[in-house]
Amino acid sequence: MRSRTAGPSQTGRSSRVVVVVLKVVVVVVVVVVVVVVVVVVVVVVVVVVVVVVVIEAVVVVVVVAAVEL
Repeated sequence: MRSRTAGPSQTGRSSRVVVVVLKVVVVVVVVVVVVVVVVVVVVVVVVVVVVVVVIEAVVVVVVVAAVEL
């Protein structure tokens, strides 16, 4: 009796486990992709801000040097 009841229930459980595992994998992949995109956007924004600050500093130095001359 155990073998007869264990067979279908076991396959049902295994298919449910596979579905749950696939859902977890999809959620993990989506979270990883979102985190990577956010990190890339933050890095790009930081680089742009640094470049703008450096350009402003160079412009200020050039203007001050030109005024002193």
